[in-house]
Amino acid sequence: MSKTILDGVTDVTYTGGSSLTFVEQPSNTAGTTYVDTTGTSGLRDSIRLVGRPGSLNPTTGGVQQKAKSTAVATMVVQDAVTGEIRFGSIRIEVTVDPRDASALLAELRNRGCQILSEDAYANLFIYGQEA
Repeated sequence: MSKTILDGVTDVTYTGGSSLTFVEQPSNTAGTTYVDTTGTSGLRDSIRLVGRPGSLNPTTGGVQQKAKSTAVATMVVQDAVTGEIRFGSIRIEVTVDPRDASALLAELRNRGCQILSEDAYANLFIYGQEA
């Protein structure tokens, strides 16, 4: 079995749909949380962003800490029949050596978008397996 994605993608575009506005929510934890204020209850869809810059060892010039960025989007679902509240989320995490060029980061993001949106990878997210 093999999978393909495009290398050197210059743009990932989404069309259709409507815009949702997420507003920053004060928090006592690292990162920033944004919530969809159109929700009708205290439970709202959210986006959480946490970033940690990379650093180099000043003595050796080697990596002291890789840069790490995490985004988590959470959606609240209320069952129309039982009223049960459930949460679904997706976590996107990028870890890079601080010496690597921004071109690498751009390519990683493009490849990640393709994996999330291409039909060839859908079974992994739907069924928890590739086939």
